[in-house]
Amino acid sequence: MELEQFIKIYTEKHVHPINDITNAIDYINTNYMNPIHIDDLSRVNCTCTSTLQRSFLAATGTSPMRYVTKLRMSITTLLLETTNISVFEISIDVGYNSVSSFNRHFLNEYGTTPSQWRRQFRTAPACDNIAKTPQSLQLWRFQSVATDSVVREAGLEPARP
Repeated sequence: MELEQFIKIYTEKHVHPINDITNAIDYINTNYMNPIHIDDLSRVNCTCTSTLQRSFLAATGTSPMRYVTKLRMSITTLLLETTNISVFEISIDVGYNSVSSFNRHFLNEYGTTPSQWRRQFRTAPACDNIAKTPQSLQLWRFQSVATDSVVREAGLEPARP
């Protein structure tokens, strides 16, 4: 066996493809508005926590909980830019139990507050007719995000300074 062949086989065995975490990603994408714990993700992915974290990092370049935060923050920026939903309501809709925790995460992610973001990046007239239930936001998010360059080519971050 040549060295190249060995490396290829070793890599295929040890570098986990995206389908190793498909169940976890699907769970996050449909439950981001609820509390999500690493144990939940391990359970739905039928693997132990450490294996899930390794697989997730290999497949996405980030940890599972960081992925959750980035997804929530991406949805938040979309809602801030295109709706009149209050910051408090958005924080609840994207899965935060307190607006202070939400604001802290947003500030850490983007270096500004959600209200300042809204004032600076409002891109379209607000859509007041959007129902404010998580299921409606979920459906609306998928319709909107699909046109938003699939959340900046799955980098899950708006192209903002």
